[in-house]
Amino acid sequence: FITVKEIWLEVFFLHNWLKRAHSYLKNKIKSPVSVEAASGAALAFKREVIEKIGMLNEKMFWTEDMEFCYRAHLNGIPTIYYPDIKITHHVGESGKKNPSVMISNQVLTKINFFKENHSQASYLLVWLARLLHIVSRFCIFGILSIGNKNAKAKFGAYLFTLKRFLANDY
Repeated sequence: FITVKEIWLEVFFLHNWLKRAHSYLKNKIKSPVSVEAASGAALAFKREVIEKIGMLNEKMFWTEDMEFCYRAHLNGIPTIYYPDIKITHHVGESGKKNPSVMISNQVLTKINFFKENHSQASYLLVWLARLLHIVSRFCIFGILSIGNKNAKAKFGAYLFTLKRFLANDY
């Protein structure tokens, strides 16, 4: 599950290093294995799970799958990875329609995850890390956006995210 440490590493562009170091995909898994969380595109569960822990949390769009698996974990319901099942997930396709909403939700919903599922101290550390994340990306993409269409789009997305953050709209 996402940690305060990973949120802070993301501020400094180091989170992917941590993910690669701990990825279960590094191993050649031949039989089902318990994992912390899985992509929502690949989740399948029985009705009893929803009856016990509730639906996916709509306030956490782009983090709702991890949060759902977290609640399942807290209730003793494992998330199992089945290596023989193949699912095609067109990662990011829905976000292409509105990259500002995609980036904004990816950044801000993690604040909600910590607010609802962790201590006040963890929530505040994540809130601060997300503020630094947004401001740093806003500045970086602002500079890079001069003559760069992709950077200009990301600059606009982080401006949108900053406005939502300041309005407490997450």
